[in-house]
Amino acid sequence: MPWTPLIDVAQLPPGRGVVVDRPGGALAVFVENGVPHVLENTCPHRDGDLGEGHVVNGCVYCPLHAWPFDLRTGESPTHPLARVRVFPARIEGGKVEAELENAQVESQGAR
Repeated sequence: MPWTPLIDVAQLPPGRGVVVDRPGGALAVFVENGVPHVLENTCPHRDGDLGEGHVVNGCVYCPLHAWPFDLRTGESPTHPLARVRVFPARIEGGKVEAELENAQVESQGAR
């Protein structure tokens, strides 16, 4: 599958994410401890932008109601039915790239 460049690593604030608009939907992009993570941007709880959330201990917290989502799996540890798609990601040439056709988790809503 092709890798798609999304954003320069230098544009990612520490402990925070960035929303990257793409055809087919926005993505939330993070780098934690040098490891890139790309997730579906929309929180299944109340449609918050996960890319505007903050990262603590491997989870991004939705800015609307603070629901956590594991950066690796997309699953919420406190609300197991809530999950977002996660895409393979890497850093190449100073950019975060993702395989957008290879989501690892199917999205499920929990409202």
